[in-house]
Amino acid sequence: MKIGELVKQNRLRFTCAVALEVLGQLCVVVGNYIIGFILDLLVKRETSRFYLVLAVFFVLYIGGYVLISFAEYLYIVQVQEYVHQLRRKTVDYYYQNHETVAEMQSHLTNDFQMLFDNFTQPLFVFFDSALAVVFSAYALVTMHWILLVTTVLLSVMFLYLPSIFSKKYQERTLIFSNMNTAYLTSIKNWLGGLAEIQRYDARHKLVEVLEKRSKKLEGSLVTRQVSAIEINFINGFMSIFCQVVLDVVTGALILAGTISIGKLVAVGQFSSTIFNSLVMLSNYLEQIKSTKPLNEKVAAALADPPKDVCTDEELTSFDHLQTTGLSFSYDHGETINYPDLKIKVGEKILLTGDSGTGKSTLLKVLAGELKATTGNIAFYDHDDRKIDISLKAMHYVPQDPVLFPVSIAENITMFKPKLDDKVGEYLQKVDLAKDIAKFPKGQDTVIDVEELNVSGGQRQKIVLARAELNQSDFILIDEATAAVDQDSTKRILKNLLKTNATIIFIGHNFTNEMVDMFDRQIVLSK
Repeated sequence: MKIGELVKQNRLRFTCAVALEVLGQLCVVVGNYIIGFILDLLVKRETSRFYLVLAVFFVLYIGGYVLISFAEYLYIVQVQEYVHQLRRKTVDYYYQNHETVAEMQSHLTNDFQMLFDNFTQPLFVFFDSALAVVFSAYALVTMHWILLVTTVLLSVMFLYLPSIFSKKYQERTLIFSNMNTAYLTSIKNWLGGLAEIQRYDARHKLVEVLEKRSKKLEGSLVTRQVSAIEINFINGFMSIFCQVVLDVVTGALILAGTISIGKLVAVGQFSSTIFNSLVMLSNYLEQIKSTKPLNEKVAAALADPPKDVCTDEELTSFDHLQTTGLSFSYDHGETINYPDLKIKVGEKILLTGDSGTGKSTLLKVLAGELKATTGNIAFYDHDDRKIDISLKAMHYVPQDPVLFPVSIAENITMFKPKLDDKVGEYLQKVDLAKDIAKFPKGQDTVIDVEELNVSGGQRQKIVLARAELNQSDFILIDEATAAVDQDSTKRILKNLLKTNATIIFIGHNFTNEMVDMFDRQIVLSK
C-alpha cells in the first residue's frame, strides 16, 4: 500500500477529508484556548461574557468533532475503495500466475487486514494527532515561549524511547504473516483429503498437525503483541511524566505573575492533548513502520507483471513441442527424470506407465501447474525456430475434475454465453446427453460441489465436454475416463481424437482397440 496511490483513488474526496480534519482540529484547539478566558471571567464574576464565551466554546468543540468525524468517514470510504482495487489487482495477479492457494488467501484476508489495521487506519490517526500537536504547540507559544521550549524538549525525549523496540516489532509482524500463510497451507493440504481421513479414522493426526501449526501462529501473534504492549507502556508512562513537568513549569509562571491562573486550565488541556497525541503518534508510527516488510512483500507480488494468458491464436504457428533434460523432485526427496520428448502438432499421444513413474506430474509440469526441477520445455514453429508460448496455452484436464457451483451448462461453457447453443451437441460427444436428460432441470441443474449431485463419471464427462467445446488446441488429459465405463470411453475417445487438437492422454488398462486409436504411445518407466 502506498500513500500516493491512496490519494489518487479520489483526489477530491481526499482533499475534502484533509480540509475538514484541519478545520475540525483548529476548532477544537481554539476551544481549548478559550477555556483559560472562561476561568478568568468566572474569577472576575463577569457573568454575561462568561456565558457568551462558554457558548462559543461548546459550538467550537462540538463543531470540531463533527468535522473530524465526517473527515474520518470520507477517509475510510477512500481506504475501502483503495483496498478493493488492490484486492482486484491481487486476484488478477494470482489468476495469471501459478501461486499457492494459501498464499493467495493470506494476501486477500490476513495481509490486507493487517495493512488496514496497522497502516491505512493509523495514517488518519497519525495525521489527526500531528495536527493536534502542532496547533496546541502554537497555542502554548502565544501564552509564553518557555512553555513551548519545555514541550519541545519533553517531546524529543518522549519520541526517542519507543524507537528502541521498533525493529523487533517489524520483524515480529512479518513472522506473524508468514506463520499465517503456513497455517493456511496446512489447512489446504490436510482438509483437502478430509474424506480419506474420515474413512480411515485418522482424526487424531489431523488434530495434531493443525494444533501444531495453530500454536506456532498463536505464538507469533503473542510475541508481536508483547512488542506492542512494551511500546504502549513506555508511551503511557512518558505521557504522564511530561504532563506533570509541564504543569509544574506552568505553576512556576503563574507564581511569577507571568500568566493568569485561567491559563493553567488551558495549559493543562494543551499538555494533555500534546502528550496524549504524542502517545498516539509514537504508537501508530511504530505500527506503520512495523508493516514495512509486509507492505514490501505485498507490493513485490503486485509489482511483478502478470504473465499474459496465452490464447489459442498464439498456437497457430506452433509445429512441435520439445522437452530436454526434464526432471522433477518431490518434497520427500524422490526425483523423477523424464525422457526427452517431441510432440508434433495434432498428434494424439497415449501416455502410460507403472504407478509412480510421474505421469500426472509430467502433465502438470507441461501445463505450468508445477515447475520442473531441471530441464526446459520449448515450442518451435514450422521452420524449427523457437517461439515464445506460455504453458497456459495448454488446457489441462485433471484426474479429479474441477466443477463450480453453477449449472452444468455453465460448467461446460465456462461462462461464455455465445457457446450456450452448442452445449447439447457436446453433451452427445462425451456420451452424457442421456444422463442429463434424466435430471429434472437438465443441463440447467446446478452442481452441488459439497454433496456432489453428479457421479464421478459424469463429472469427468462434463470437464471433457468443457475442453472440447472451448476448442482447445492443446489438451492434457489425466485419466479423465477412469470413472467411465469402457463403451462410453470408446465413444468419447472416438469423438475426442478426431479433432485437430494436440492431445496427451494418460490412460490406464486400455484395450488394444483403444490404444490403436492414438497416433502413438509413450511409456514412462522408473
